[in-house]
Amino acid sequence: MKKLVVVGSINMDLVTVMENYPHPGETIHGKTFGTFPGGKGANQAVAAGKLGAEVAFLGKVGNDIYGREALQALKSAGVDTSSIEICDGVNTGVACIWVNGSGENCIVLQKGANGGVDIEYIKRHIEVFNDCYMVLLQLEIPMETVEWVAGYCSERGILVMFDPAPAAKCSEKLLASVDYMTPNESEIMRVSGHSDVKDSVHYLISQGVKHIINKVGADGCCFFDGNNSLHIKGYQVHVVDTTAAGDSFNAGFAVAMSKGMDHIGAMRYANAAGALAVTGMGAQSSMPAEKEVLALMNEQKTERGEKR
Repeated sequence: MKKLVVVGSINMDLVTVMENYPHPGETIHGKTFGTFPGGKGANQAVAAGKLGAEVAFLGKVGNDIYGREALQALKSAGVDTSSIEICDGVNTGVACIWVNGSGENCIVLQKGANGGVDIEYIKRHIEVFNDCYMVLLQLEIPMETVEWVAGYCSERGILVMFDPAPAAKCSEKLLASVDYMTPNESEIMRVSGHSDVKDSVHYLISQGVKHIINKVGADGCCFFDGNNSLHIKGYQVHVVDTTAAGDSFNAGFAVAMSKGMDHIGAMRYANAAGALAVTGMGAQSSMPAEKEVLALMNEQKTERGEKR
């Protein structure tokens, strides 16, 4: 298996479960509350580690209890944390998450130490990219850092997976460096500036994105590369909390590719990893081991892919 590097955010998730979201000005009772290590970058690293991959992480935490807990979670999943910097005078990133009775969520981020993951920090730890097969990027760290890392890796033949969340308009330089973009349906339209998924795909491919994997929740994912388009069906599971389902999907795809699977096989594997992540509360705690992913794939055999 080939080495993966995740460059991204480390947060502590503060999760409140409620039946319905409150309206503006309304006070309601929540059902449960918990704290869970999270952050899109850390989630993807932990998910990949649990699936058995060799994973290194680049990011920052504050010198606080949340940072120490987040680092321990990464280490427990087998992630190489030796290049993570602990920063005084700034808090570890925080995500306030509301989960409703359907398992859907909405999230408010406070970036904290994630805002300090700058290009100079990356250059201090540039050796992490030695022998790297694929880098995984998101947008909970500064955009200029994401753009620089994508360009650096692309120039050296390292595959670039880019999860454009939280969604934002991206430069042509960044898009041209991306091998695999993995947005959901709302993100792909926000990133492209178009109001239709099909138009968004055509625009992003024209800007140099090599492959787009559009995550569509329980329905699985759709694959586009400018010539082919396929729908890969999802898996049926009991939904508890959808937090980090997309992160588990991304990790699953990266791990499967690093093992030599083709695109369709990797997306089926990723769909299973993402599905299993929604069956428990919290982001990282519910992410599956590989044996669970393979068991679900065997239990619910899906078609290889349907043309769109």
